[in-house]
Amino acid sequence: MNLMDIQPIVQSIAEATAAVLKIEVEIVNHEFIRIACTGEMQVDILKKLEGDRVYKSVFANKKPIANRSISLR
Repeated sequence: MNLMDIQPIVQSIAEATAAVLKIEVEIVNHEFIRIACTGEMQVDILKKLEGDRVYKSVFANKKPIANRSISLR
């Protein structure tokens, strides 16, 4: 199944996940196209990512990465 074919559903899942976990979510396909996301990057949905080594590492190693940047204010 191609994620592009079900993009609206994928976006809904990203939004639900973000709301429940209170995190930003980004879903990228194997061609490094941003299929869905929440937060600031929503303006770039369906755009190809260029030069993103993090995603290339995830696909090569087949292991997810969670960025747990926490702001302590």
